[in-house]
This record gives sequence, C-alpha cells and structure tokens, in this order.
Amino acid sequence: MPDDAQPTAPPSPPLYEIHLVDSWSPARAGILKQHLLEALALIGLDDGSVVFPDEVRESSATQPAHRAAVFLANDNVPPSPEAAAHLAACLSAEIPVLPIVCDLTQCGVVLPESLSPFNALPWPNASAGSPTPPPTQDILRFAGLSEADRRVFISYKRSESSAVAEQLLSALVRRGFNVFLDLYTIDYGAEFQASLKSELASRAMVVLLETAGVTQSKWVMEEINFVRSHKLGLLSIAWPGPPTSGNPVPRLPILPADYRMELNAGDLPSGSAGTVLTPQALDQVVREIERTHAIAMARRRRELLGSLTAALRSHAVEVGPLDAWSVVATTPIQKERYQFAVLPRAATVDSVYDCELQRATAGIPQAFLVQPSTGLTGRQVELLGWVTDGRPVACALDTEIPPLAAQLGSR
Repeated sequence: MPDDAQPTAPPSPPLYEIHLVDSWSPARAGILKQHLLEALALIGLDDGSVVFPDEVRESSATQPAHRAAVFLANDNVPPSPEAAAHLAACLSAEIPVLPIVCDLTQCGVVLPESLSPFNALPWPNASAGSPTPPPTQDILRFAGLSEADRRVFISYKRSESSAVAEQLLSALVRRGFNVFLDLYTIDYGAEFQASLKSELASRAMVVLLETAGVTQSKWVMEEINFVRSHKLGLLSIAWPGPPTSGNPVPRLPILPADYRMELNAGDLPSGSAGTVLTPQALDQVVREIERTHAIAMARRRRELLGSLTAALRSHAVEVGPLDAWSVVATTPIQKERYQFAVLPRAATVDSVYDCELQRATAGIPQAFLVQPSTGLTGRQVELLGWVTDGRPVACALDTEIPPLAAQLGSR
C-alpha cells in the first residue's frame, strides 16, 4: 500500500435481507428477484441496501436490521435438498418466512409441514414458463419495505432549518417514505399540537434537525420528550458550529437508543435557514435515515413480539407463528385460537383492515392488534372504536398484554 493511501473502511452491512427459496426452479426465483429489484430501484434502494443471499449467515457483524424469506412452492414435487436446507436454516434463525403458492386452496398439499402455520400469498401460474407478475408489493411489505412501514417525522426549528427540512421531505418521498412535515401535512383549521402528537404516534422514528437554537424551541422539545417517553427511534442531524465562534453548538443529551450524525461545515455552506445540504451531504443523510429507520422498526417490533410471546407462554398459552409480526395463541384448556399482530406504532384503520383480512384467511375467530402505549387523540380512539365495533378484531396496548395473557391462560 502506498504511504499516502488511506485504509479502506469495512463495508456497512445491508439494511434488508430477503432470502428467495425456490422449491423447484431457480429460474422462477430469478424472475421474482428481477421484479423486486425493479421496484426497489424506483425508491432508490438499488445501492446495496437490500441483498438476496443464498445461505443464512449468523455473523452479528453482518446482520441486517430486517431479514425475511420467501418460499416458492411447487405444485407437483417436494423441495430439492438445497431448498429444504435453505428453508430449514431460515426457520432455525427465526427469519420470518412468506410462502407463495399457485393456488391458495392447495396450501395443505404443496407446502412443507414446517410452513403450515404461515399465511401464504398466491402467485397464479408461478410454475409455468411465463408466470403472471408476482405479488411484488406484498413481498416488499412483508420485508418492511412498503410506504406504510416507512414513516418518519421531521422535527426542526423553522427559523433555522426550514429549507433543509423541505429538501429532506422531497428526497425521502422519492425514496418511498411517508414523511410528516408540519408545513405541508396538517390541515387548515386542525388543532396544531393534537395533530403533532397524533402524527408522532403513527411513526416509528423522528429525524431531528439539531440546529444551534433547537433546544430553545418549546415545540421541538415537546416532540423530543414524546419520542423518548414512547420509545420512538431518534436520529439527530447535528449542525456544525459557527466557524469563528469558538463555542460548540449546544447538544441534546444522547440516550442509548438515540443516534446522531454530525454535519461538517462543508455539508452546509452557510448557517442560514435558506441554505440547503450539498448533494453529497443530502445523500449521506438520507442513507443514515434509511439505516436508522430500519433499526428502529425492527427493534420496536421485536421488543413487542418478544414481550407478547413471553407473557402468553408464562400462562401456558401455546404460541406459534402466523407471519413476520403475527402469532397464533392457543389456550391451554379449551384450545381456543387467537391471533396477535404487533405494530411498531399506533393502530390505524388500514392496520385494522389488514389484520381482519389475515384473521379471516387463517380462519381464526378473534384477533388483537398490539400497539405501543402512545398518546392517541380522542378522535383516533373514537374512529378505531367505531371501526372495530362488532368485529372480531380488537386493539390492545402493550400494557394490557399481561392481564390479557392471564385471562387466556385460564381458558
């Protein structure tokens, strides 16, 4: 290595990992991969953030935030030894598996017994030489890559960073994020603070534009307090200090679950509110938001799913998988079946609808949507109550799980 050469930093691990396990024809997995890559490119994720490995690697140093697997079933023959080994490795590593079949009525025939608890997706004519287009968006949603999952809130002080906030809004929307920015998202006549808390409750992560005076903003500090009290993900994009002042910019205390990205003076040519990030800095910030969001989503869901499963099993309730973030609970005495789906944020009408479809497909009498203890507005509570009234889907806070688990354990 030349004397003036700089050592190369080790590559960052991918954010998302999707295993494509084809029981019959690698060509069919290749068709699916191409469709997924095209959809990912449309939202800017053609940069190595998503990988499609052909084996399960357990090294923590290269572990992505999100892992998922797709099993492509065949109508006529059992999986090849290679496909069976790959599937077994995914299940052993507790990677959520999405089965895909040609005909949903044939799931009991074409799927291995290990996948019998899981809901399947149809891909008609998938065994033919020219199959119909695969359910690409459903697969991306399963892997945590849909817009419904990619929701962030930008917290900032208007007088110091409004131009960068708008710049980030445009860049993140192009990348498939649903972004809240108060200049554009709150309807006229809406109660401002109630709307802010409602939007915060519906996100898994907040991006803070940490400018020099942000700690003096009452509204920003209220948003950060909400983030921490409700265990949302937080990424702080920290502004550089004035080059001639000699005084550091005041910083928020960083908690273990928080992340901070320090900007350099060259990333933001001037400290005025009208100045925007350079193209290179914008790309780096967006990539860091992508990484932090993936980690925050996975952490919240895993924590909820882990505490839910532990609470149910502590009362002798049998727990089995249904899909990536849903389980089936079977009571010890009467053998009643219940579906539990965990959400990384407050429930919405859409999530209730999705849960009802999943429950009906699986033939489970009752379902619960488990959500973090968040500050839902009165209107949200009323709307969810109206939507679930008379339906076999109920919303439950994570704090309500212990007594609910005890109740099911007595049945």
